[in-house]
Amino acid sequence: MNIFTHTIVLGDTDWTNETITCFSRVPAVGEYITLLTTGKWYQVCVVVHTPHSDEYSAEIYAVAVEHDEVMRRVFHDRY
Repeated sequence: MNIFTHTIVLGDTDWTNETITCFSRVPAVGEYITLLTTGKWYQVCVVVHTPHSDEYSAEIYAVAVEHDEVMRRVFHDRY
């Protein structure tokens, strides 16, 4: 499955655009993704399904988040 990803760090002006083939399904809005096991975390903000595209199953737009902040929020400061 090919997914065209658009990622950005808040404050930057340019999106990074990549084709990702490693996901087994399309990430949903609100989910967190990483493009490398040791890479930045991103939160998915927009999913555009492209069922009639020969090249992509979907496009996703995601914004960088701080891994530690997400973990502290999810685990109520026990992380």
